[in-house]
Amino acid sequence: MVGITRLFDPTLGAFIITLTILSVWYLTNRWRALQVATTIFSGTLINHMIKAIVNRPRPNVDILLHYNGFSFPSGHSATAMVVFGSLFLFLSRSHYRWRTGLMILLAILIFLVGFSRLYVGAHYLSDVIAGWSLGLMIISGLDLIFDYIKKDR
Repeated sequence: MVGITRLFDPTLGAFIITLTILSVWYLTNRWRALQVATTIFSGTLINHMIKAIVNRPRPNVDILLHYNGFSFPSGHSATAMVVFGSLFLFLSRSHYRWRTGLMILLAILIFLVGFSRLYVGAHYLSDVIAGWSLGLMIISGLDLIFDYIKKDR
């Protein structure tokens, strides 16, 4: 679980995010890559803004890993949702041979990142659910906006 939770620590997280954006650019087009980049950036920015407003302290019992900063919402869970969720959305619209298996893998990774945050004692369950919800709302909202703009082109 410690390895899973570290997927979205700053260095590895930046690598995964960059790889995700470049993969979408290579496999589709610049428009979808811009959508994924905007989704990830927006998710990170809004998550930090909510943390600054809520100021909820992290749990202080049964802690496996210590993190600084506030707890609500879970940034790792939100980032996992916007990164892997964007790939999930892209795959759901594709005709790739392995898309179903990859979509299942992405859903499992989203769940595991959230669960790992509970396991290491960095968050409460409500933090993780809020992170997932925030990520899903951003993916959905920006997908509607990008589709609307694309139709006007």
